[in-house]
Amino acid sequence: MKIFLCEAIHQNAFDELKKYGIIIDDFNQIQECEVLINRNLWRDFLSFPYFTGFLAP
Repeated sequence: MKIFLCEAIHQNAFDELKKYGIIIDDFNQIQECEVLINRNLWRDFLSFPYFTGFLAP
């Protein structure tokens, strides 16, 4: 499995993640990945007006 990681994470978390697949941090290869890890995705999801009723600042 190919995993896209957009930013640095704790080394222990990185080592654990490597057990499950190949870590990719090149945005040009994002189409090849089955998993995307991006902490901003959750924030963007929560700021979507349908779920919260308001936009993120």
